Amino acid sequence: YYFLPKIIGRPVQSYNLSLLGFWGLAFFYGQVGGHHLIGGPVPGWMVTLSIVQSMMMIIPVVAFTINQQQTLKGHLAAIRYSPTLRFIAFGGLMYTASSVQGSFEALRSVNVVTHFTHYTVAHAHLGLYGFVTMVFFGSIYFIVPRITGREWPSPVLIAAHFWLAAIGIS
Repeated sequence: YYFLPKIIGRPVQSYNLSLLGFWGLAFFYGQVGGHHLIGGPVPGWMVTLSIVQSMMMIIPVVAFTINQQQTLKGHLAAIRYSPTLRFIAFGGLMYTASSVQGSFEALRSVNVVTHFTHYTVAHAHLGLYGFVTMVFFGSIYFIVPRITGREWPSPVLIAAHFWLAAIGIS
């Protein structure tokens, strides 16, 4: 919500979608981890609450995704030239994928198949490496030149960094 408008020089498309995303996260994210305890030594109502909140997380995720896509509309060519935007947009895509995957993983019918498998590990890695590290990389490529007063010496190496990271995440 900071770098995207800053780079393309356009405000976020919808303030109301931003509010929906923020308050959705605030209300629904608190208990989502409890679905990992399905079949564990916790009360059934607690797990059910976690499953419901995990599914409700689709609302702020969809709000964020629509807002990001609508803000980028007409400015997709900037992804080719801006390393920050490239990393941030990919990170946003991975946030959406990881969040939707996590919501559906919470369902008992899916969890019975995926519990104790690498699917759960992949979900954690997609969120951490796909979302967090790509946003961090994009942030670094934005902030460091402004602090040092110098541009990055090799845009080709930055592009290689992006593609190697994206392929590695995939």
